[in-house]
Amino acid sequence: MKNNFEKIDVFIESNNLMRIKDAIYDFERLCENKTKRLEVIKLLMEVKNKILSFRKDRKLMNTNYKKENIITPRDYQVEAINALKNNNYKGIFEMATGTGKTITSILCANNYYITNKRIFLIILVPFIHLIEQWILTLEKLNFENILKCFGNKNKWIYQMREKVRDYNINISKKEVIITTYKTASSKDFNDIIFKLKGKGFLIADECHYFGIKSLRYKIDGRLGLSATPNRWWDKSGTDFIYEYFEKTIYEYNMEKAITKGNLIKYNYFPIKIDLSEKEIKDYQKLTKHLVYLFSEKKKDKQKIEQITRKRSSILSKAVNKKEILFKILSNKNFDEISHTLLYCAPGEINELTKSIANLGIKVYRFDSKVKKVDREMLLKNFENGKIQILVAIKCLDEGVDVPSTKEAYFLSSTSNPREFIQRRGRILRPAPNKKNANIYDFIVIPKNVDEVLFKNIVSKEMPRFAEFSKYAFNEFYARKEIKKYLEKYNLSYLMDKLPWDIYNEFQNEWEDNEWI
Repeated sequence: MKNNFEKIDVFIESNNLMRIKDAIYDFERLCENKTKRLEVIKLLMEVKNKILSFRKDRKLMNTNYKKENIITPRDYQVEAINALKNNNYKGIFEMATGTGKTITSILCANNYYITNKRIFLIILVPFIHLIEQWILTLEKLNFENILKCFGNKNKWIYQMREKVRDYNINISKKEVIITTYKTASSKDFNDIIFKLKGKGFLIADECHYFGIKSLRYKIDGRLGLSATPNRWWDKSGTDFIYEYFEKTIYEYNMEKAITKGNLIKYNYFPIKIDLSEKEIKDYQKLTKHLVYLFSEKKKDKQKIEQITRKRSSILSKAVNKKEILFKILSNKNFDEISHTLLYCAPGEINELTKSIANLGIKVYRFDSKVKKVDREMLLKNFENGKIQILVAIKCLDEGVDVPSTKEAYFLSSTSNPREFIQRRGRILRPAPNKKNANIYDFIVIPKNVDEVLFKNIVSKEMPRFAEFSKYAFNEFYARKEIKKYLEKYNLSYLMDKLPWDIYNEFQNEWEDNEWI
């Protein structure tokens, strides 16, 4: 009131780093009300809203203003919220893909805000395209002024600093930042978050990506989301996830979701695939190479991974898969084919798309080469039936909603349960005029091979069968189809070995090389 205090300084970092640091220090002391002969007071909401009314978007920051909450929690979501609250707002939700993990977590954040009267919400997602989907749901629950942090840091770093400062000195009570795991692990992002004081709440979407130690934030509330939080063949990463989030505090599995009607029922059709003579010889050759690599005292992990990928590729790209697929499609009435997804191996998408188009079916590929601006139109055309089949590799695995899907063909899938469990979840989402779904799974079960090779290959394929058949409407039909091939080798028990059962056995018997 006595003297002017404002000033403007312009410095170049390379020449005036010390001056810049002094300016930052002065400014932070000012915001924290530690500057001598000056007092920082809270701005009246009426004044703040008057100032903000001149913004182009006309959005006000009055956090006392409440829009009508258009999301009413379901019974299982209330259970999840209570479980998190009872564990001091720390834990993991293991919820089947398609059961509303996003909405449930935001309801938890809203509960945290109501309880603590303030929240600094940080949301981590694996991919950029998920950010807008999260924002749409956040806005339904009165979370506004959301800062997106990804890409060029100059687009968000200064705004992020302002949000943290405003929250620390209690100018704002509700802040939201959403970012990718890649950006969240950067030094710039970490440096700012470490300055956060007070009630912070972190949501880690698909928290199996959280197994990175650079993401260790000291946040009060921590919620991890994943249908499969354990990291495949990464025990240290899995241990880190549970160390940070403490434990799984709520589960909502596939069986419960189908029974309650949150996901639709599905039929599962396992399709037996043979290997050609060349594929069998190549597989055996690579197996011998692996045995040799494992016998060496100093194991070459990089080489082992390379050979393992090559061997897995033989199963993924078995030539008989395509022949049988084209036969199945040719026997269908082309006009009745619609809302169908087809997952193939890397490198096959163009060939498959072209071959299916030659049958007279309206088909389009959906991979990383499809521009972001074209994806929405593609999915819209798929939903309204203008595109009958979408051929994908991995782009539809996480975060892309295709609830209209009624049929899916799994030509290729890794042994990693996260991949095929998420794919199934996308197919089982409810949609208008959709009563059930059909899943066609191409399973390699070779003939004319010795018992050791047969068990080796089938042991890798059966965990997916066990997972899919267990919850299928036609479970007994599926088991009958496969059992006849396993009985003669006394391997029928593999039909009940779920992915993590096999994983644990791999761990125990790895030294004996039994599973190579």
